[in-house]
Amino acid sequence: MGIRSVPALTVCALAVAVAAGCARPPVSPGPPNAGDVATAPAVTTEVTAPAATSASTVTIAATGTVVKPQAPTGENVSAEDGKHFGYLKKVTQKSGDVVVTVDYAQMLSGHEAATAAAAHGDESPPPNDYYIVNDNPKLRTFKLASGAGVKYLVGGDPTLHATSASGFLSRWESSAADATILRNPYWLTIHGGAIVKLEQQYLP
Repeated sequence: MGIRSVPALTVCALAVAVAAGCARPPVSPGPPNAGDVATAPAVTTEVTAPAATSASTVTIAATGTVVKPQAPTGENVSAEDGKHFGYLKKVTQKSGDVVVTVDYAQMLSGHEAATAAAAHGDESPPPNDYYIVNDNPKLRTFKLASGAGVKYLVGGDPTLHATSASGFLSRWESSAADATILRNPYWLTIHGGAIVKLEQQYLP
């Protein structure tokens, strides 16, 4: 709702009013003009992200319009940062770095697993109470950080074996002796656009 402006009251100068006591009576305001409607100023609310990441601001105007913040920038920020699940498609070396190509997937359990299995026409509830969904063929490539913690499986044993980034590359290249390292999916933690933790998932 607009706010109607009211003309200021007309008064005599203070000195004259004191001297003569003849201040003129206030003038009654006339009807408002069409152009006298003022718009209330927009109310904005600012929410700033913690200092650990690049600050972003969300502005909400009185009209309800939301101005979305720009994506954070900086060498330590990546849209892929976080923990992901998927299959490794390729492990190679490029410019001295170990590079991993990943196909993201979802590992579900319980009700979600049963629902997904039924939707894909598979046994529901699924055996061992887990179901892996891999509907998106998109591949993503990341550097495996030199100091990354890497753990992989050998054969059908659920015991994880620790190694370095370079050690994992060597193991991958000699995988003909044990296909488990190629077949089973992995959990990967990404920070700053690079994999800092890689751990293979045991499947019963």
